[in-house]
Amino acid sequence: MSHLPDSVGLSDDVPRRAHMFVDESKNRGYIIAIAFVASRLVHQVRRDLRKLRASGARSIHFQTTTDQQRKAVVNLIVASGVTSVILESRAAKRSNPRQGCIRTTAAIAIASDARMIILDRDESLETQDRRWLYAELRKTDVRYDHLDRHSEPLLWIADAVAWCWQRGGVWREMVMPAVSQVVQVEP
Repeated sequence: MSHLPDSVGLSDDVPRRAHMFVDESKNRGYIIAIAFVASRLVHQVRRDLRKLRASGARSIHFQTTTDQQRKAVVNLIVASGVTSVILESRAAKRSNPRQGCIRTTAAIAIASDARMIILDRDESLETQDRRWLYAELRKTDVRYDHLDRHSEPLLWIADAVAWCWQRGGVWREMVMPAVSQVVQVEP
């Protein structure tokens, strides 16, 4: 079973027994954003996010939405007390940076005694993700699944955090209060 690198302790800001929502960004390097939503906040934050969705839209996707909607979502994330961890990998694409990040996500789930991990569904990655997660989590109570963004609004948080982090500048500054830790994942 993998573990967090010795040099990385889990931040005290990361809630225990939370639900973890995971999305990636590959625009400038490879990152995974993990949004931790405390069990007691899941329904309220989900409801609040749905209210921010554009009329007729099935979900919020930061790559294709307006700056006004982005700001509203980031403000909600920060105000709701959601905590995020960023996993950054500088590994070359050919060395599969996702593997290290998914395994580190599992290690963080164990360290934080998470209830569940929900990953944004990408059918081309799902089989391998399940293999890595099973290898890391098979002797734990942590559940995991892949869901489509339109079926789980809390995935929008991970998407927002990942997009803002990769975008940098004012967007990173806006989301920074919700980011408790940045972990460099080695290949």
